[in-house]
Amino acid sequence: HLHDLMRDFDDVTLITRREPELLHGRPMRIVRREDDGSLWFLTHRETGKVDEIRRDGRSAVVMQSKSKFVFLAGTLTVDETKDTVEALWNPAFREWLPSDTTSRDVVALSFQPHHGEYWDPQGSPTVLEWMARGARALADSSSEGTKTKQHGKASL
Repeated sequence: HLHDLMRDFDDVTLITRREPELLHGRPMRIVRREDDGSLWFLTHRETGKVDEIRRDGRSAVVMQSKSKFVFLAGTLTVDETKDTVEALWNPAFREWLPSDTTSRDVVALSFQPHHGEYWDPQGSPTVLEWMARGARALADSSSEGTKTKQHGKASL
């Protein structure tokens, strides 16, 4: 379920470590998703986040909508290869990155998640479903029918 939820988000909060005790978050657009859950971002080379990642790649990604929440903890790396940047580039990115792939000003960030959590009340039952489950639970003395998949954890 976690991988399915991750596909619902294009924009995330990327969290890095500015100092050992200070976290720093900023909005980022996902430019590619891999089957293993890895996420790719593009950014300007001369930003604080690039320096932060080079010092300490431990990081997190937070995804949030009105009713769905995902938290991923993992590792970020900076990929400066021109081939990678070109493969990820889209002309629409000029809105955020005035340079293009011919410039060395743009770098790719690869986020490899190690574990994650999600909260998805969309999967929770309606009131009528709760009532029906409760009646079944009383009838067969089993609480199995009252379990939901609102919250979960996964190693990636």
